[in-house]
Amino acid sequence: MLPKRRNILIALLLLAVCAGIAAVAVPRLFPGLGRRSIAFVHAWPGKAESGLTVSRTTVSTLADGARLLLDRDGVWIAWYRLAGRGGDPPAETAPEIETGDQVLLLRHAAESGDKKVFEQCLAWLTDHRTDGSGRLVDSAGSPATNQVTLDALRAMAEGYSAWGGRDLAASIRSLSDALLASGGILGVPADARVTLPGPTPTPPWVGTPEQQRGGTSAPSQPVSSSGERAYCALAGLDLYTMRLLSAVDARWSAAADATLAALQGAFAGDTFPLYLAGADPETGSPVPYAGDTATINTLQTLLTVLHLCEAGEQRAESIAWIRRTLYNEGAIARSYWIVSGEPSDLEEDPAVYAVAARIARVLRDPELYQLATDRLQWHIADLRTSQAYGTVFRETREGRIEVYAADNAWALLAME
Repeated sequence: MLPKRRNILIALLLLAVCAGIAAVAVPRLFPGLGRRSIAFVHAWPGKAESGLTVSRTTVSTLADGARLLLDRDGVWIAWYRLAGRGGDPPAETAPEIETGDQVLLLRHAAESGDKKVFEQCLAWLTDHRTDGSGRLVDSAGSPATNQVTLDALRAMAEGYSAWGGRDLAASIRSLSDALLASGGILGVPADARVTLPGPTPTPPWVGTPEQQRGGTSAPSQPVSSSGERAYCALAGLDLYTMRLLSAVDARWSAAADATLAALQGAFAGDTFPLYLAGADPETGSPVPYAGDTATINTLQTLLTVLHLCEAGEQRAESIAWIRRTLYNEGAIARSYWIVSGEPSDLEEDPAVYAVAARIARVLRDPELYQLATDRLQWHIADLRTSQAYGTVFRETREGRIEVYAADNAWALLAME
């Protein structure tokens, strides 16, 4: 054999050996470069783009201020209450760390491409808030809500799509399996059981999806819904994440279809064109409200609107209500009476504006984004001498200043 041809053959053989070694070594040494065992079909709706952001200075000041008050070894405590005038009463810190707050930070890390913080948050959740069945739990050891769990799965899917990782893929599968194993037709288990006050006929503002699509408000037939009922908060029925998870388990596709029907069936009507509180996990039928009064928490119902927007299933009336309320009233109340659509609690929840801003991002609506973030920034402390400077804060009736992890995490998701 000619020396030249022999050298070429040797070189090809060495290349083949090197390729084989790389095929084995690269996925282990650099998980993000390896082949994915789960191929998520994603668009990651709601992320920042031109015209749908606020100034970097505002965002960085908020992040720095929140970490200063809330961060404890890489996790955020639930809240911090500043000291009163002259230090009396003294400052107070929350004794608990909420699972949901850390999940929001996990989402923010995934969306902002911060792998280090993502891995830190995920490790803490795995070590401290995951039970033997693979389910997330709250600070008391009870199963986390569907809202928190599906939020975590969304963040994990985004992190996996960006960086890969066999352990992360296994965690996604485990958490998905744990939900499906205890879920009904909606794919998820009950968040709780609620007791409705006495025999409650189905109110006239709960119609069929067909009636609602046509904009009518014809009453449905009365049914008895007294006693204790299983309850899934609609805010936790994340359509986008369910469809995303169909790449993990085909059962999520059917769950997403059933969830969409449940959400459409829980439209409150023309007077209050948002959504009722929950649905029965076995049947998907509406559970109008979860307390002692027929009121709806605004943050929860706007999360429902957000999930519908992310799936392209929003109603124009809902978006118009948000825009009109912000424009005409300047603020959105914490809760509303379902039948009249009037505020039942005039206090504000800053996270409502962050969710409204996310809705605007999904819809690529700069005007709505401006309205929402302007009001959100109204709740940011601007007094430079304040310990809370730059953070989203609340003021108690006694005049105490409180900084909540959830408010600030949502603000980061809305503004960065």
